[in-house]
Amino acid sequence: MVKASIITAMSHKLISFKLDIASRHSRGILGVNAQYYEQNCIKVATLEIIELNKKHTGANLSAEIESILEDFSLTKSQIYSVRSDNGRNILKSIESLNEDSDDIADDDEEELETLLVISIRVNIFSMASVKCAAHTLQLAVKDFLKIVASDALFEKAR
Repeated sequence: MVKASIITAMSHKLISFKLDIASRHSRGILGVNAQYYEQNCIKVATLEIIELNKKHTGANLSAEIESILEDFSLTKSQIYSVRSDNGRNILKSIESLNEDSDDIADDDEEELETLLVISIRVNIFSMASVKCAAHTLQLAVKDFLKIVASDALFEKAR
């Protein structure tokens, strides 16, 4: 019932995905959220939380994302952006999905016309990869602290 209402709500709309993988104790979990605009309000829906039983490669993640798109009757052309951390595997999966989306053609014309009106000439044929600023900052601080810690260690050694 909830899934059907989410499918209906996202039909013919531009969607922003948020992807994240949590790995603990040799287990990997992929979380996929969708953000869309409805009735003058931004809505967020958790589409899937999946345990990953395969390696977390770009190809495997891409296959999982394509499966989610199919489960929720979404097309790649509806995905406006994908927000994620800086993990190479996720970035590679987005790149792979973009390569595959070049196959969008005339058979989706009606849907594309609807999306074009909504998107106001936004390039809907490729997903924008948006890296999480907080994660990027966290990595930069971590790298900085490594440098500072090693300098302090050298000072103590002198």
